[in-house]
Amino acid sequence: MPWVLYFSLRQLRAYARHTLPAVLALAAGTLGMLVVFSFSAGFDDHLEQDLLGLVPHLYLEPGIVHWLQADLSDTAGGVPGVAEVAPYLAVSGLLQRGDIAETVTVRGVDWEQESLPVQGDGGAVIGEALARRLHVHIGDALTLTTAAQTFEVQVAGTFRTGYYQQDAEVVYLPLRHVQEVLGVSGISGYGVRADDLSALDRLADRLAAATDLWVQPWYYRHSALYAAWQGQRIGAWVCFGFFTLLIVVGMANFLHQLTFRQTQPMWTLRVMGASPQQLARLVVLQAVILGAVGAAVGTGAGWLLVRHFAAFPVILPDVFYLRELPILWAAHRLGWVWLAVVGGSWVGALYPLLHASQVGLEEVTVDDYRAAR
Repeated sequence: MPWVLYFSLRQLRAYARHTLPAVLALAAGTLGMLVVFSFSAGFDDHLEQDLLGLVPHLYLEPGIVHWLQADLSDTAGGVPGVAEVAPYLAVSGLLQRGDIAETVTVRGVDWEQESLPVQGDGGAVIGEALARRLHVHIGDALTLTTAAQTFEVQVAGTFRTGYYQQDAEVVYLPLRHVQEVLGVSGISGYGVRADDLSALDRLADRLAAATDLWVQPWYYRHSALYAAWQGQRIGAWVCFGFFTLLIVVGMANFLHQLTFRQTQPMWTLRVMGASPQQLARLVVLQAVILGAVGAAVGTGAGWLLVRHFAAFPVILPDVFYLRELPILWAAHRLGWVWLAVVGGSWVGALYPLLHASQVGLEEVTVDDYRAAR
């Protein structure tokens, strides 16, 4: 073992009363960053699995023409990056049960072509919020009025995305049934699911060029939810930056004090022939060791805490988009967190190492020795 590593470990152990709080503080910073990122990852997963499981990633519509007659499924499906294409027909209507009526958007879909997490089985699928407002359950009959026709539908299922606009205003019906009731053969457009959600803008340009249709990403129609989604992502990185700054400042202060306490041992090393560069390397090595140990402890504690929140989620009031606070272990952020903790500890050592590298034989006095003791 190199003597610098041996002496670093020996000194950290000798000053355990001071190094242990530093390790715990680094562990707390690691835990905080991982929990924040895990809540952010849980929100992302909820959005992709729940809301975007019912909402197309991209809308393809003719724009001026009310109904689209041409079959462009193969054309759109052949564009690179498209995972699924399914037709839909959307009209506004009034859903009524007794004296209670709610304005809704009727969305006719092909259950066989569109891989939705709910299936209508010939009836209507409505959001849980809409079902509560109408006081209906599966099997109940409702009256649906559109500009062209009034007809009766039966509730075949319910869904919940956590997004009130979707859960309280959308009704899914079989596409053929809606076409027969309205007396039309065309569709409103196509719903497209993409392979990569981060490349929707580029995919929209390719689809528009291939189909000559108006293409709109999902976040244009759900701008409030998209703003909340982006806000929590930005907030997570702001917290990450704040934690990193605290680590740098805290470690700079701690290592400065630790280096001062090690003045007498460093004088001894200088007498034995150690160079100023080796003493500086000693301080950096101590910082990296503390950062790595703190990151390891914080990672383990963070994993346990995330598992706890996953098993016992935080229940939110009905005024929020979500019923409970989603959380998912942010394994993909571990590299960033460790870089912040270990790298922040290294940066915090830059000022103390200047003191260590300037320890000279002529500067060590009796007062220095007593202060170091």
